Formats: sequence, structure tokens, C-alpha cells
Amino acid sequence: MKAYNNFMPCIYLFFVQLIIPCVVGGKVPAIIVFGDSTVDTGNNNHILTVLRSNFPPYGRDYYDNMATGRFCNGRIPPDFISEAFGLRPFVPAYLDPMYNITDFAVGVCFASAGTGYDSATSHVLEIENYKEYQKKLEAYVGIQKSKYIIQEALYIVSMGTNDFLENYFALQSVRAFQYTTEQYRGFIIGHVENFIKEIYQLGARKISLTGLPPMGCLPLERAANMLRGQGDTCNNSYNDCSLKFNEMLSALIQKLNKELPGIRIAFANPYGGKVPAIIVFGDSSVDAGNNNQISTVLKSNFEPYGRDFYGKMPTGRFCNGRIPPDFISEAFGLRPFVPAYLDPMFNITDFAGGVCFASAECDTIVEGNRELQGVSKETRSICREQKSKIHNTRGTLSSELGNK
Repeated sequence: MKAYNNFMPCIYLFFVQLIIPCVVGGKVPAIIVFGDSTVDTGNNNHILTVLRSNFPPYGRDYYDNMATGRFCNGRIPPDFISEAFGLRPFVPAYLDPMYNITDFAVGVCFASAGTGYDSATSHVLEIENYKEYQKKLEAYVGIQKSKYIIQEALYIVSMGTNDFLENYFALQSVRAFQYTTEQYRGFIIGHVENFIKEIYQLGARKISLTGLPPMGCLPLERAANMLRGQGDTCNNSYNDCSLKFNEMLSALIQKLNKELPGIRIAFANPYGGKVPAIIVFGDSSVDAGNNNQISTVLKSNFEPYGRDFYGKMPTGRFCNGRIPPDFISEAFGLRPFVPAYLDPMFNITDFAGGVCFASAECDTIVEGNRELQGVSKETRSICREQKSKIHNTRGTLSSELGNK
């Protein structure tokens, strides 16, 4: 997927993080990645192509503000997923000479921006590189451990959009002359099946398979509609294609899960990733600053907290920058941060798209007469109030927004 089409990685991340722990039990020895620019961690830097992102402003939020070849301002889904499983906080690109098999033993990325399932979209050597990697891994850790890593690793497969936007729907497309849209969807599904079976034969067992996003709402397609005088609207025919393809992909996953012994494929569907608001309860891991406004020593409104937040401002988040709800909010196309309910800088117009009721040290929500253990009386009181506050917010929103 080209850079101007790439606004979906955080949505992919959200769905993969929801699905995979349930499928694989939350423990994997390595992350192995195949796909396009949504998951390319820098392989395109080392092949002959114009599809690169190794220059500013890419990487401005990455470690040392370094443009690594990720089509993103910072880390991308495989990096966060790797860290979530207790592995390294990033997945290195296989073609990057800075890394070797000692790094790749716990995570490796074979993805290449611009690629797809159809060889007419782009011809890359992801599978060939993977086979080479297996030989290096066996030489490094031995036959038994290598087999364990290969079979227990989490495989992330994220591609397909380029097959449609940069191939089938492109001007003067050969595939468009060969196939109807319905036929081409079936053609690609056939390639997906072959790809999954090939990596299965090579040892893959736990796979996250990503579907298509609403392609017609990608920035390029909306810009094209504006040039046609149709306003800032989505291309509904492209979106319909995504929906129908995802239905076919879901059916394929069910089929393969039954047919291939030991395989567990999870469908990471990025199409339905739309919500009107993010509402947060919890402790310091998700407190956006409520503790600043109550009488407690549990505050983080001083340096070095916030040094990587907007304006280098300590907001009360127990973090150097943003916290998970902020990233999730931005991933769903909402604000890049979720405001604290008690912060007087914000009001109901801000809270309509997201609100945080969390308070540091509040580790659960009180239900009925059940008391929280190990926290202060005032913190328990704050936690008890959270349930009533969400009801108040809902009522205020109803008054402000009516039936919109």
C-alpha cells in the first residue's frame, strides 16, 4: 500500500490485539510478519523501489526521531504487538543489515510496501526470505528450538489493498480486462488460500489474517472524488468491494481452520473499526489527569512526566507521553488524546468524542456494596462516583446532541 493510502495501521493493531490473545493464549516466542506497507518495518529501504519512507517527517515519533522505513510517524502494529507479548518493542526488518539472526530469533519482518497476493501487483521474495531465515534460525538455536519457535510464533499477514487499488482499479489494468470485480475477488481469495497453505507447510500455526479496510474512504480515493466534483466523500463501490472480499475471507478462514490440523487463524477485520467515542475507566495506566484535580499524593503533573506529550507538558498521565486510550482514540479517527473528566480545561463538547474517568490507584469499579481493597478512602470514593458520572455524561450528551 502506498504511503498516501496508509491510514489503517492503528485500526489493524486494535483488532489484532483484541483477537490474538484469545487465540494463542497470550504467549508466543516470536512475531513473524508478512505483508505490505501497513506492516513493513523497513525492508523497502534495501530493495530497488521508490516506495520508501526513510526520510522526514516519517519516524518523527520513533526512537531518536529516526525514519526507519516504517510508513508511520512512529512504531507500527507489529512493534506494539511484539511489546505486548513481552518481546522486543519493535520487529526488525529482515533485509536491514543492522540486525542479524540473534535479533530475528524473537521477531522478524518480511513485509514490503507495495506488495500484494497477486504477482501482477508486485513481485517480492517474502516467502523465499522466510525459508532462508528458517535455515539461519536452525543453525543459531538448533533443530528442536527452531521448530518450537516456528510453530509457536505469531504470524501477522496484512496485505490485499494494493491488489485492488494499485492493480485492479488502476488505469489500464490488465486484470480489469481479464476479470469482473467479483471474479477478481475470487482470484485473490485463491491466492490467499495458497499463501496460508504454503506458510502452514513451512511450520506456521498461529496466524492473524487481516482483511481489507474501507478502501473507498482512504485519503487518495476521497481526494479523487473531490477532483470529480463529488465532495469529500468515499467511493462506495470500493467500500462494497472490501465488504464482499472480507465476507469471502472470513469464510476461507473458517474453512482452513477446519481443514488444516493444528492451525489457528484469527480474522483481523479493519473494516468495522468505527466508534463515536472512547470512554475510559481504570487506574494510573489509563488516567489522563483526573488525579490532578483531587486531594491525593498520586499525581504525575510534574517533570519528567509528559516530556514527549504535546508541548512537553506533564498532564497527569503516568507516562512520558500519551497513554493507550489516546492512541486508540486517534486510531478510530477521534481526537489524538482522551481528556480527563475532572480537568476544567475541557467540557462536554470535548467529552462528546471521548472522556476519561480513570483515577490512579483505582484498580476496579465498585459494584454494589463491594469495597476496593488496598486503596485510600478518597480514591474508593472517586471510583464509586465513576458509574454515576457516565450516566450524567450520557444525559448531558443527549441534551446537547439531541437525536443527531
